[in-house]
Amino acid sequence: MHYFMPQATFFCLPMTIVEYCPPTYKPSDISFKTTPPWTLPVQAETIDGQPFRQYPVHEFNYNETPRGYWYCSMGIALKMSNRIPAFDTRFGINSPCLACGEEEVWLYQAHRNKAAIRYFPKSIIRTRSVSTGNLFDTHTKVQRSKGAVLTIMHGPLGALARCTKYIFCSRLSGWKAFEAFCAMLYGIIYIMVSHEPNRTNCTLPQ
Repeated sequence: MHYFMPQATFFCLPMTIVEYCPPTYKPSDISFKTTPPWTLPVQAETIDGQPFRQYPVHEFNYNETPRGYWYCSMGIALKMSNRIPAFDTRFGINSPCLACGEEEVWLYQAHRNKAAIRYFPKSIIRTRSVSTGNLFDTHTKVQRSKGAVLTIMHGPLGALARCTKYIFCSRLSGWKAFEAFCAMLYGIIYIMVSHEPNRTNCTLPQ
């Protein structure tokens, strides 16, 4: 989905079927004339108008992301910029190993490219879908993805430390906890030995 604006092309990035809420609202209603970012993480709602998950209530820049908060692709809109990278195709629902995390990696790399990223506590879409990020306890590919994302963001040793802490603080125990830790370790190793795909940045339309 995209909207053509006077100064640039504006995209919303839902990875599933969604509708805008309320019906007259569009992501372009967030004015880029008064806000500097190119990328806008926002909120989503369930089809009955309830918050899709727990969201922060205040605006913040990417480098001020609250501890424990993770981004969801269906709640991301952006204004095209040469600083916006392409997605890492090792991640995502259709990837052979890592079922999610593409939006986390994408935002992190956009931030490193000095793209301005700011979260707005506004709901722009409604969806019937379930976020894959909520399936950590039961899905191996989601567990692998967490280890892989943390490796890209913090390096292998930083990822290992965070995965260990996460398991100890999680609801999992016994064999389930061991399996989840092994899956995250698999994700760490996968990123270390796999090659990042050739990608180009999202260039501005001519």
